[in-house]
Amino acid sequence: MKRVFRIMGNVSLISIMATLSVISLGKTSELKFCNDTTEDVFLSVGQSSEEAKNITVAGWWKIVPSSCREVTQQENAKFIYTYAFMSKSMKKWSGTQVLCTNDYDAYDHQQAEKKDCNGTNLVPEAFAVQSLTQNFEMHFKDNDADAPRSLVDICNDRDEEVFVLLAYQRPDIGGHLMSRGWWSIEPKKCMTAMPVDSDIAYILAEGSNEELLVTGDKKLCVNKKKAFTHIDSESMQCEGENLGLMGFKSEPLQEGSNRIAIK
Repeated sequence: MKRVFRIMGNVSLISIMATLSVISLGKTSELKFCNDTTEDVFLSVGQSSEEAKNITVAGWWKIVPSSCREVTQQENAKFIYTYAFMSKSMKKWSGTQVLCTNDYDAYDHQQAEKKDCNGTNLVPEAFAVQSLTQNFEMHFKDNDADAPRSLVDICNDRDEEVFVLLAYQRPDIGGHLMSRGWWSIEPKKCMTAMPVDSDIAYILAEGSNEELLVTGDKKLCVNKKKAFTHIDSESMQCEGENLGLMGFKSEPLQEGSNRIAIK
């Protein structure tokens, strides 16, 4: 039996995010973050004393509309890194500093700029970076957020549980191809609102007896038994326990909403 996971892009799972207090070496002040939108915002915050070095990053803080949350500033912190997204539209506030996050559980990563982001529930995201100022306060506004090119629903039209892998290019992390899975989708259910900033997605699906239901010519490295995230899965060395190449089907994506059906 496969070990599966789901991602936070599935709105029904967002409620699992915990309230966090950043582990710090000494409290100096509070960093204030305010949600000026009409949706819940989920925030991940990094801090460092040198830009792009020894970054401690943690998440997630849930900020409800028209409210603010405070995060403890670390001693000697001079730079702050932020990544946040809206819970329904999946709009985001991001940047160029790639750091490893966990999109299923609360997390606290040390030296996140160096962390290997291949693993269950680990996902690289591009954080905005700025210098810390006294009485730091940041407001998340709808018109400042970037909407994903595509939102993808993957729907199981069958009468059995199916297991799905999905891959797509990530322009925000240097154009790397990221593949993830396995997701379990119950009969007649959908995995909804997955944000994809690419015009093509690659999908593979199996039935409950491991029968291939959706496959194709795009060969990518997968873990055949366990949930995984792979960065550069097309070129990575595909050797090790349960690893192997499998063929994914190309699915063109339109801008906006897309539905991929497993029949």
